Amino acid sequence: MEFLKFEYWNSCNLDTYYQDGFKQVIWLNSDLIASEASIEEDGSEDQNNEFNATFKKYENRYQVETVCSEPLLDALAEMQLCDNVFVYRKTGESARVKNISIVPDWIFTDCYADTKIEFNVDYFTFDPCCGNPPCEVGNPTIDSYLVGGININLIGQGIDGYIRVQELIGGVWTDIGNLTSVSLYESGGVTVEPTFGQTTLRVWNFSDDCDYGYSEPLTVCMGMKCEVSPGAGLKSISIKGTLGKEITIIWG
Repeated sequence: MEFLKFEYWNSCNLDTYYQDGFKQVIWLNSDLIASEASIEEDGSEDQNNEFNATFKKYENRYQVETVCSEPLLDALAEMQLCDNVFVYRKTGESARVKNISIVPDWIFTDCYADTKIEFNVDYFTFDPCCGNPPCEVGNPTIDSYLVGGININLIGQGIDGYIRVQELIGGVWTDIGNLTSVSLYESGGVTVEPTFGQTTLRVWNFSDDCDYGYSEPLTVCMGMKCEVSPGAGLKSISIKGTLGKEITIIWG
């Protein structure tokens, strides 16, 4: 899976105030797919009604498929109105984005949509990030968690940059909650409200320049960590509580 960064702003103010140099940034954990190439032509027809092109421009059209919450779709909708939109890949490539199309499909719940983003670029340029240190090696962790009502607070370790909690919804890892810095995640944790009573979560750690990957998935149900006992088939299950107590249920 690729790591994409969209950065955008407008010359004039929209719903967002851009006149002080403010820029919006969206990170997506999605692949960039080259769908088709388009050719823009300009010219005129001759006396035989045949079109004679005086100008031709070749552009590549790309698409990104991801799962978006309603607030994220609102941000993407404003991106379509901005006159400065750029996409960055973790390989160091970047491009100016034009002719953006956002198509949501509300297939999961009323809160999340399977979304297709399409746009044109002339070409990608490469920035080798000369002088920047290489990305550190490592993965984030979930070291502990605390359940309070319908919320779960996760605490663990990260490498650098930001932490995003993801929930496994319909077989797709979906961003939930707010973006949190690594320092806050390590000191006070990040609190999220999962969609389901029994849920599988992981954290994604990344910075502006590096993608550090994901933690091991954590399955939580009603404040407990559920584990099927090894070798017991489907006849027993061990439930470990948040305080370390364990109950084994045997049936059949």
